Order: sequence, then C-alpha cells, then structure tokens
Amino acid sequence: MYKRQNPVFASPSNHKYDTTDYYKVDPHFGSNEDLRILVKEAHEKHIRVILDAVFNHTGTDFFAFADLLKKQEKSEYQSWYHITRFPVREEADCYECFFGFAGMPKLNTGNEKVQEYFLNVLEYWVRKVQVDGYRFDVIDEIDENFVLKIRDRLKRLNPELVLIGETWAEGKRLLNGCEMDSIMNYSFRQAMLDFFAERSINAETFGHRLETALSRHPDETNMAMFNALDTHDTKRFINSCSHRLDSFKLGVVVQMMFSGSPSIYYGDEAGIDGENDPDCRKCMTWQENPEEKESFRFYQKLIQFRKKHSAIRNGSFTTVLADERVYGFARENEKEIIEIFVNDGDSAAEITVENARSILISKGNFYIVCRKNGEIIEEICS
Repeated sequence: MYKRQNPVFASPSNHKYDTTDYYKVDPHFGSNEDLRILVKEAHEKHIRVILDAVFNHTGTDFFAFADLLKKQEKSEYQSWYHITRFPVREEADCYECFFGFAGMPKLNTGNEKVQEYFLNVLEYWVRKVQVDGYRFDVIDEIDENFVLKIRDRLKRLNPELVLIGETWAEGKRLLNGCEMDSIMNYSFRQAMLDFFAERSINAETFGHRLETALSRHPDETNMAMFNALDTHDTKRFINSCSHRLDSFKLGVVVQMMFSGSPSIYYGDEAGIDGENDPDCRKCMTWQENPEEKESFRFYQKLIQFRKKHSAIRNGSFTTVLADERVYGFARENEKEIIEIFVNDGDSAAEITVENARSILISKGNFYIVCRKNGEIIEEICS
C-alpha cells in the first residue's frame, strides 16, 4: 500500500519538481539527516519509504543549466539539455522544457554523462539513507536505455528496491521485467472515475474495463500495480464525485479490495477536497486531528480487512454481479473466497449470495463477505 507525496529535494517552488540540488533535502522539509532518521524510524515500524525521482527535467538553478546560462556555447553542459537556439535565456523557445514551462528545462537523458550523474544520485540515497525505492516522474519520456541501466544498477545494489514509473498510458513496455516493477495505474483510475464519479458507464462495462486492465499483465505484475483514485496531478476523487460521499466511499471500497496496491493520496483519509493543481495540493490538516474523523476510521476498517485476508492481496479476481449501478466481484485463493458488492444506484438492491441467501443493500452502501470451507467467517457493510 502506498501513501503518495511529492519530491523532497531542494527546489524554489512549492511542488518541488524544478530541482536545484538532488543531493540535498529541501530546507522546508528538514535536512539530509532528518530524512535518514525518518527512514530509520519508518523501518522500525515496518514502513518503507520511496522517493520521487524527477529525472526528465531540472530547475533552471540546477548547476548544469546555470553553467549553460553563464557560459552559453562554451558550457560543457549544453549537451545535457535540448537547446534550440543561442543565446540561451530562461525562455521556453530556447530549449525543450516540461509542458512548455521555462522553469523546468528537459534533460537529454540519452546523454551518458547525464545518465551517470543520476545513477549516482539514485545510489547515494540508497546507501546513505537506505530508501526502499523510487517513483520516477514521466518515465515514458526518459531514454529507454537509461531506464534499463537504472534497473540494473539499483537491483544489483538491493534486489528488494521497488521501482515505480509514472505514465498515463497502459505502460506495458515498462512492465516487461527489464524496467519498472510497477506503474501508476491510470487505466484503473479512469474506470473508477467513469463509474463512480461521472456515472457514464454501467456496472457491466465497469467490470469489463477492470478485467481488461488485469488481462494486460501477469498476476504478479497486477498485484504490484499502483492503484490511485487521485494524485497531485488531478482533482481530488471527492471533487470528481461532485462531493457525493457515498460514491466516494464505494470507490474506496473497490480500490482497497482490487488487485494491486492501493495508493492513498495524502489527505483523502482526512476529508481534504480540491480541484485541479494547485488546489489538489493543499496542506495536510494536522491541526484538525484527522485520526478522529469518520473518514479516517473508514479507511482504517478497510485496510485492516485487507491486511487480515490474503485473498485480497493475492487472490484471483472475478466479476460476480453487474446490474446497472450495482457491481460485485470475488477475490479467491486456496484459503478463502471474499465477495464484495457495491450499490451506487438511487435505490436499494437485493442480491443473492451463496446458499440462495438474500441480502438487501441500501443505496450508497456496500456488503463484503468472507468464507472459508463454505462457511461465513466475517461480514462487513457500511
């Protein structure tokens, strides 16, 4: 299970994607030593820490680009970027940049010196701080040979390091066993938006979309997928659901019970809302004691259920009911079978489960049942 945040390296912005020093934690967050202590204490609680690696572009104050601005054609770093004209100024028509933002010039990741510099950065944080992996920003825009080197170098350093790639595409190439361990699963997120938020598809289509997404990859890959409902690049899921709390909660149920690793964007459990960037990046509301909120306890209940039952983590996935706005699916392994039903319709729905038993699920509610050897051992509902 992932808890999603942003880069921690030195940067002049609030979002920290225009890095100036990859070897320094931004002073707004603390020091390198603070990060080392954080990782150490997280490990003591069996929590792993993954850093956000932004190697597609840098900030304009990054040493290589600063040298380029100063020395122009004489800079030894001009081949580190994609320069389109001299003299180079902080203007988007002088060089390729991220989404046209002049403050984030795009790196030439096919350059071997660029590759070696960032491979050393990756190794540094593993050796000095013992981080457990990286999430790579816009991985599909980074030179593929460089991505192959990243995996080779890091897996030799620690085979257990997890490598996650950000891509809005299906990402099948990245999951070929030679590049990433997982990707941000935007195909899953879009299906969730279409069913729960936009209500533009029915349960049958929704189930087909989920099963199609799973069919693209082997089981071991699906179990590692980064399944998010919202991210720092999107509006909050509660906003996408037009603040319909029932739809939001049902989406969380499916996320927590689906194949893969649920990714909770910070603050969702505390009821934080927000439209698109920058509104979706509001500060965490620590002063409001989020652990006392009903939404926090709701997440806790589902997480505890997921941790308790192995079929949720490694079982097969099968659609068992698809009727307009009512959807049900089963997770099964050799130990247990779990059925999950959600009713996002406008009226109550009666479903039939094992032994012809009828269950009435009121609108906006869910029902989960776990069986072992044909006997019910646990039930939860909203």
